[in-house]
Formats: sequence, structure tokens, C-alpha cells
Amino acid sequence: MALVGYFDDLTSHGLNLFHYLLGKFENAQGHHANQKQLYMANDAISASWIHQNKIIGYAFWNFGS
Repeated sequence: MALVGYFDDLTSHGLNLFHYLLGKFENAQGHHANQKQLYMANDAISASWIHQNKIIGYAFWNFGS
């Protein structure tokens, strides 16, 4: 069963913009949790990545705050 939450609905657009502006992703890592337990989807997500041109990015999304 796929769990779709705010992260899945909204964040792809921002990451797509980073890809367009800064180039392809070389590597990415992340962690996720359902901290509030208000629904089944994850509400806290952290990510870090590096683009092929060596620009580093990181982000934290918290949809329970």
C-alpha cells in the first residue's frame, strides 16, 4: 500500500526545480518518520544530496509542526 502525504504531493516540485537550476543529482540520502501519528504517511523527512557539479544541498520537512 502506497502512503502518499504532503511530502509526496509537494516536495517533488521543489526538487525538480533544484535539478533544473543546479544540475543532475549525483547522490542523495534521507531519513523519514511518522512522528505525530496523525495519519499513516511520514510527517518528518530530512534529506541531503550533492549535484554532479559538487553543489551540496540539504533540507528538512516537518508537516507535523
